[in-house]
Amino acid sequence: MLRPHIISLNTIMISTMFLPRSEYDLYKLWLKQQDPETLRMYFGVNVTGGYIDQVMARIEVDPSKHHFLVAFDHDRWIGVVHIADIPNGGAEFGFMVDPDHRQQGVADRLMDEATTWCRNRGYTKLFLHCLSRNEPIKKLCIRHGLEIHNVDGDAEVEIELPPPSLFTLGKEVSSAQRNLFTLMLGKALHS
Repeated sequence: MLRPHIISLNTIMISTMFLPRSEYDLYKLWLKQQDPETLRMYFGVNVTGGYIDQVMARIEVDPSKHHFLVAFDHDRWIGVVHIADIPNGGAEFGFMVDPDHRQQGVADRLMDEATTWCRNRGYTKLFLHCLSRNEPIKKLCIRHGLEIHNVDGDAEVEIELPPPSLFTLGKEVSSAQRNLFTLMLGKALHS
């Protein structure tokens, strides 16, 4: 007996995009929707709406030094990496993934795309601060071959980024095409 093949529309369809500066307020709104534990793991302290407003005010002083790569499942934000310029040609990453979408490859996708993006723009260093209680970020770093150094009970990752290559440039173009395809497929499936 033949059984029909059923396609589930509940599968995760990850696409990513960088927020334009005119939409940085969406990042603030998304942060304010997160649960207290997620925010504590991201910022390292207990966070209020006022704290988030202060962080955004610092970003608004020089928004050109901040970039937000957002992961979407269809049109819902599911994760973000904040890329902040640091002195001497470096970038500092801050990751957050929605609790409902953890352990589904979202952070891996963000790490891969953000690192490639930084290399292709001439960043020479990558820095991450990993709180001692934040096991997921430590595991993410290990999966991506980043060496973690203990500093005062917490951990840090600082690596030298190689210059861009034809491979990384092609990888970024491939990601952009995949994101466009995923977006179009998601709209077709939900129309």
